[in-house]
Amino acid sequence: MPVDNHRQRPLLPRTAQPPPLEPNATNRDDGNSNGRKRRRSYAPKACDFCRDKKTACDGHLERSQCLRRGLKCEYRVVTDTILKAIPVGFQLVDKQQSLSNADAADLLEILKRVPEDEALEGLRLLRTGNDPALISSALRGYDAGLSLAALNRASLPPIQSSLEFELMMRHPVAYPTWQPFQPSKLDLDFLLLPREVVWNESQSGPTETADSFSPYAHRPRGDSSNSTGRVGPRNPSTVYDNRLLSVDISQWTDVPITNELSLAVLQLYLETDHPMMPLIDVDLLLDGLLGKNEFCSRILVSGLFAWACQGYAAFEPEATVVGYSFYEEAKGLWRRSKEARVEDNICTVAAMHYLLMTSVSLGAGAQYVEFLDDLLDMSKRLELFNVGPSHDSRLDLENSANYRKAKSQIAWVLFACLTFFSTQLHQRLIEHPPRGPLPGDSIHAARDADTIPKEDKRRVYNEVLLTEHCRLSQIVHDVVKIIIYHHLAIIDLFRSLLQHNGTPWQRLSTFESEDSTPDAVYAASVKQLQRTVLFYRYNHPESAYSFFWHSALLYLANAMLTEAKVPGHAPDWQFYLRLCIACYQTLYTGFRLAKGITLSLLSMALEKDAMDIPQTRTIRRDLELLGKHHLIPDQVPVYWVVDLDLALTDPFAAHAENLVQRFQKLHLRETSETNES
Repeated sequence: MPVDNHRQRPLLPRTAQPPPLEPNATNRDDGNSNGRKRRRSYAPKACDFCRDKKTACDGHLERSQCLRRGLKCEYRVVTDTILKAIPVGFQLVDKQQSLSNADAADLLEILKRVPEDEALEGLRLLRTGNDPALISSALRGYDAGLSLAALNRASLPPIQSSLEFELMMRHPVAYPTWQPFQPSKLDLDFLLLPREVVWNESQSGPTETADSFSPYAHRPRGDSSNSTGRVGPRNPSTVYDNRLLSVDISQWTDVPITNELSLAVLQLYLETDHPMMPLIDVDLLLDGLLGKNEFCSRILVSGLFAWACQGYAAFEPEATVVGYSFYEEAKGLWRRSKEARVEDNICTVAAMHYLLMTSVSLGAGAQYVEFLDDLLDMSKRLELFNVGPSHDSRLDLENSANYRKAKSQIAWVLFACLTFFSTQLHQRLIEHPPRGPLPGDSIHAARDADTIPKEDKRRVYNEVLLTEHCRLSQIVHDVVKIIIYHHLAIIDLFRSLLQHNGTPWQRLSTFESEDSTPDAVYAASVKQLQRTVLFYRYNHPESAYSFFWHSALLYLANAMLTEAKVPGHAPDWQFYLRLCIACYQTLYTGFRLAKGITLSLLSMALEKDAMDIPQTRTIRRDLELLGKHHLIPDQVPVYWVVDLDLALTDPFAAHAENLVQRFQKLHLRETSETNES
């Protein structure tokens, strides 16, 4: 049968086949006759990015996915599975070797930043067999910054066998687990600079006379978005309370201040300082300013504004002139009240506390001692505290519920404030606490009276409150004072128990850790202070205009000066010392006491060879430039302790006034020696 050519399918030429692959260890089993998908090549370890995203990783040192995303391809040395399987107290590496590696990493960071000739000298010392820690300590005279490697190590949680880890487990509120703090090197260097004050471009600056600011008007503030490191202008989106808009300040004072400026000052105070020192309830105070109740007076307004204007000086430095006028007015009102034997009341007690704090922050010499004595005497007459158990207290049944509430609140607030204040004077001010109920106890009394003992109820309430505020270590401004003073109390308690000159260790039997000694407790609180100060300075603008946190700076600076004398100690002491001094320089814009404390710390640093004369001279010159707007001479309060270690053996020599005099003598001697040479 003939073939039908029209029905034949045309054949295509045969394509070239690739040569067969040689079988090997990795693809011998890839695929089969059933056409299964080829198995991905085995990667013994995934990079950090793929591990976090739970995606496939080829295991190469520079993975294509990471390169495409612009990420640095990194691999963890130890996996999470291995870390979780490590028994408690077990160490993966030798501790001494780990510290040696850390010192080497610090030295490398310093060599990158110091001048070339100093870097070459450091390399020469390293080649001759010197310890990297000693070389780093020598080179830090030319580099005051903190290496990122040291900061990252400080942020790591402690080992599980340490006392600090046990404290974090037992007391998570006081010893929180901090989130990683990863600023850039530029941010760390910037933290060591005092923040500048925002000035309106149309104004000439702090050299203007006081007459140009009278009557005290509210100056418009320019935009500081391009001013790196300045305290930004305060332009709140909403008013703290609409009642502020109706306050006529001229009804309460003879100081020529406008309502606009008084509103700005009062709003800043209510947002910043009042939550930490609520002498009078906000609602009672605002209604009193409007004349709706008895909880306001001329002396109270003068005392409050004398204190509040100092914080507002961070935005308008000439507000210190306003504050000093209020201070003089409040002193005159109090003097006339004493002469006329006016009956004591809650408003006058609150005003006396404002006067006390203002006189201290102004560095008004011995003047604050008179205010302190008057405040203690008046509080005792009103039976707020210091009332002995044998004394029969009078009932306040004839007074209103608001009065009883206000009396209870101011009693406990003064008790807390004066207790903290006594730590600065190193003398006891309160013998007996208030007898009245704690503010807020009545809210829970009916519900918990039959189920929870009173002391347990207070403890649970405070723990819940602090836990809510300190979640994820996001310390809010309102609670930072509680956390700070908790660790200050621990540091003061264990300071006298520290090991000195080879004395035997004292073990604390209440803890299970091997290093449960007073030195370990002290070091744990110092470490918490380091993190708190760094976090608060970096994240909270209130650090520039709230004086309540300065005690943390004082205690941390003292601890760092103590570490400076210990050879081979952690090399970050110089950074934290400079950080504390920079914070005091910033606070000096509004609070004159900051200068006296700074000069006292510089005197201590010179005596302990932690700083040299040129460094201290530079800081002193910066202080003079920052304080040009202060119209009255600088002083320091008497009996004000700055050298906390020296206060244990020689309290008089530890006072600020003596330390400032020693600092001036050191500078005069150095100047005379320079002139003779």
